[in-house]
Amino acid sequence: MPAPGHADRGSGSVPRPRGRPRRRLGQEQDHPPPAQAIARRSLLSVQRTLRLPPAGPRHRPKRVWNPPPHSARVSEGGRFRRCLVPWKVLVVPLALCLAACASSEAPEYWARFFPIINGEPDTSPAHAAVVEMDASDGGVNGWMCSGTLIARRVIMVAAHCVNPEPGVTAAAENILIRFGNSLFEGMVPRNVAEVAVHPEWDSANIVNDIALLRLASDPPPEIEPIPHLPANLKLTSADIGLAIEFVGFGSTIPGGGGEGTKMHVTNNLSVICPGPSRCRQANPRTICTDMDPGGTCSGDSGGPGLVVREGREYVAGVTSYGDGYCTYMACSTKVDEFEDFISNFLGRPTGEACALDGDCETGICADGICCEERCPLCQSCNQTGSLGTCRPVADGTGCDDNTICNGRETCLGGQCQTGTPLACSDNVACTRDRCDPTEGCVFAPVALECWDDDACTEDVCDAAQGCRHPPAPDGTSCGPGKTCQKGKCSGGGSGCATTQGLSLCLLPLLCAAYRRRRRA
Repeated sequence: MPAPGHADRGSGSVPRPRGRPRRRLGQEQDHPPPAQAIARRSLLSVQRTLRLPPAGPRHRPKRVWNPPPHSARVSEGGRFRRCLVPWKVLVVPLALCLAACASSEAPEYWARFFPIINGEPDTSPAHAAVVEMDASDGGVNGWMCSGTLIARRVIMVAAHCVNPEPGVTAAAENILIRFGNSLFEGMVPRNVAEVAVHPEWDSANIVNDIALLRLASDPPPEIEPIPHLPANLKLTSADIGLAIEFVGFGSTIPGGGGEGTKMHVTNNLSVICPGPSRCRQANPRTICTDMDPGGTCSGDSGGPGLVVREGREYVAGVTSYGDGYCTYMACSTKVDEFEDFISNFLGRPTGEACALDGDCETGICADGICCEERCPLCQSCNQTGSLGTCRPVADGTGCDDNTICNGRETCLGGQCQTGTPLACSDNVACTRDRCDPTEGCVFAPVALECWDDDACTEDVCDAAQGCRHPPAPDGTSCGPGKTCQKGKCSGGGSGCATTQGLSLCLLPLLCAAYRRRRRA
């Protein structure tokens, strides 16, 4: 984080320039340029695909205006033009301008690579909840931020990490959260399911710079959230000088670069502006520090400012804005002023009544209670004395698996015991026996199983009686020129009574032939 300087510190004082000179690029100038190219400063980084030329050699001149060591260079018809930052102290957001020098011909990037030095790598398990955030607007504009897991699935970031300027917004599907200490050592990614930017976020004036993200799945189980500072422990003027620790994934070397490793530095509060009006040195609802011995800069935006209250560490600030060179001051959103916004998004704590998953900070509502997890069969989080925590239910409680074919399952010792499968057999030959998961045993009659080869009877399968053969309706055709009458086939030909077998039709003819032969 930025180099230590020699600015005087004091309650409400504006930090003065450091004694340590800064690297410059190009020829010295006696006067600063007009303050027209004001760029948003963020602890974001431009897309990692953007590569800028190395900075020039170190110089130690008297303080004069110099362009940033790595000014943004923007493609413009095969050429590049620079976006320069004014020499004087600028209160600008700690977000990268994604289109500060935009042309109408093509999307442009404006990168700010400011030094973040004098910090130390932070591998403390207590700060495992500090995350790196990658985001984009769904197009060519991309950036990075830092953030903090403040509840099981909730990440707190700066609003400008989601909506850096009008028309540039990252939707949930275009945000990726990474848990770990360095992008170069492997990190654990998580997708984002929901985004909430403070409804009164003002990107032009950098007011209400806070947003919340809901993860699509749980973070790694070993990571403990760092809670936000509640209103009942809020920072007041009595806390001027209080130690505050900043953590983030921003740049680590002068001239830019080195972002992607979690760093931390401790400073002391210089300004506390509770709002609602702007203070002389700061925007409303912000807290500020000077940069001696160090502080936040590009890439740390959205990261936490941590304070200790009553022996516990809380997120008291969300890195927001500062001067253009990360030299004089850095300010963070004052978290305790946004308790309603945070609480409404977090939802109800574990063990409280709920109706929907969204009512709970864990995102899990079961049996009308906010639960820490979804309980398996034979466990419930709605039990007296353990509301919100999964515990075994009473023996004999049903644990239905949504099919009745394998019998009624019941709980025993916290485990679901199988029931006795249904025996679906009716001993009726003409039915097909099966078990429906919802209806149970089903005995479907099959008429073809009762075929008797008689045109003047009907083939009926009765589920209770089996096969039946009632007479077919009179007039039913039973052969060429023949019809059924009272269950018999009659009319035409030899007067065969039925069509049951060829022998019955030929019998009269055989008898007549036999008589003639005897007479002869």
